[in-house]
Amino acid sequence: MHPDAPARDAGPDRPRPRRRWIALALLLAALALALVWLTRPPQVAGLVVAQLGKALDLAITAEGVSEYTWRGAPSITLREVVARRPGESVPLLRARRVHVELPWRTLRTRGAPLVVTRIELDAPEIDLPALQRWLAARPPTEPGRVFVLTDGLAVEHGVLRGEGWRVEGITLDVPRYGGDLALEGEVRGRYVGGALAADFALEGRVDRATLPTPVRLDGTVRVETATWAMPAWLTASGALHAADGGFAVRPLRLGVAARYLAHEATVPFRVGAYGPLAFADGRLAMEPATIALRPQEGVAPALMPVLRARGALGVGETLRLDLRGALADWPDTWPALPAPVGPSDAPLPFALRYAGPTDLAAPVELHLARDAATFDARFRLPAVLDWLDAGLTQSPLPPLDGRLRAPRLEVAGATLEGVEIELGDAAP
Repeated sequence: MHPDAPARDAGPDRPRPRRRWIALALLLAALALALVWLTRPPQVAGLVVAQLGKALDLAITAEGVSEYTWRGAPSITLREVVARRPGESVPLLRARRVHVELPWRTLRTRGAPLVVTRIELDAPEIDLPALQRWLAARPPTEPGRVFVLTDGLAVEHGVLRGEGWRVEGITLDVPRYGGDLALEGEVRGRYVGGALAADFALEGRVDRATLPTPVRLDGTVRVETATWAMPAWLTASGALHAADGGFAVRPLRLGVAARYLAHEATVPFRVGAYGPLAFADGRLAMEPATIALRPQEGVAPALMPVLRARGALGVGETLRLDLRGALADWPDTWPALPAPVGPSDAPLPFALRYAGPTDLAAPVELHLARDAATFDARFRLPAVLDWLDAGLTQSPLPPLDGRLRAPRLEVAGATLEGVEIELGDAAP
């Protein structure tokens, strides 16, 4: 080298080419490790479950084989999922499979708004009390927070458990959900509680995702016990509200066309109901309720009277009825009432009370009054319906315990004053 030639800069502030290659190699190695990690579903599933559990304040595990894909739209499938509140032993959710698809824009915007393509749940089991405790502890929804399902929700073989009751075999199909879009869907299942079971297949519509909102249900329900069954078609509508520990529909408008089936008896009838409906702790209650009952048109003989009543009703592990109203008239197919009670055109006021098993096996208390005459009775509804269906082939007297009081009564052409008659049912 010439002594006057300038020396090359070898200062420490200029990286050597060798250092650049080392840094690039480390970066490529880290990227390769990340790609290897991302190609292992258990690691991705663990990350998703951990982040989801942190966001929802839940302890979530997924023990089964997990899958995910980035092609088209990102999706992940978790199996044998269990979710519970920290510190609680009872899970609020178990599911054989949970599948979630979401668009890339949800990932890019970090879930604001939260748009999900589709959610599928196979064999989910939800414990309602545990779910309600978790919901009560959740902070209020952020104003303007939007959740949208563009391709809907599907549930197969679901179970909802409450205290002493459950809904099993749940199939739910909701094509879309979110924002101010109307929610429409179909749900099927079987309610089991105490001595009562009910299969249902309903179509529903909810106008908005935010409460309160108009809601409507139409479909079929078959209620049954060991001794009777009641297939029915119903339509219901009202405004859906959130309520402590459940929900409420205020007011509910309900129309039912049904048939009561017990042994040889078939009693077709229609019911209309109006009033606030509340659901909490596995129990439906309607109070005050306005009830209208009448036979179905074109059906003879009419074993069901025409009546209107007000009061309260509730159903859960037990059934409660407390109604007061008036019979429009005495059905022709019922045993004729003696004069002057029978021929009178005055309304026949009544009070009816029942509290007992949902199969109607407990006694019903009935009070009737017309003019100055009164009749108080205790009877079991299945036995009375069997007696009505058999006519007079069994016994001329109904199977009930009762007491009739009248200031005057005409029987077989004779006039009786200050009458008091007691009826006793010898049947158990």
